[in-house]
Amino acid sequence: MKSRSEAISDIVSEVMTICDMQNGDEARLTAMVNHYYKMAAGFTGYSELPDALLPPVCTASIRAWRRRGAESLVSFSGIGVSERYVDIEDELKKAIRMMKNPTSPVIIEEKTDA
Repeated sequence: MKSRSEAISDIVSEVMTICDMQNGDEARLTAMVNHYYKMAAGFTGYSELPDALLPPVCTASIRAWRRRGAESLVSFSGIGVSERYVDIEDELKKAIRMMKNPTSPVIIEEKTDA
């Protein structure tokens, strides 16, 4: 299992490669990755995520990076074109919940709004 800083650094490198980014964007991306890492850790109860749970964090970071600048856009319709963005946080939670980790007794309960 990688340490938190190693995992974040690896995810940042992977996202930079996938998104063909410049080095000047690394600080902003690191903040995004750190945010999604903390969120995933909060969902699972881990302080440091097992390696098996890192891919959903990477996916969330890629989606967030590609969506930057349009965070408030939920829906757009015009001239026959309609856009709707994926709820990155909800997708991250679903991906983490679907992961099977036989060494973990952690159970993530579904929260319902009453």
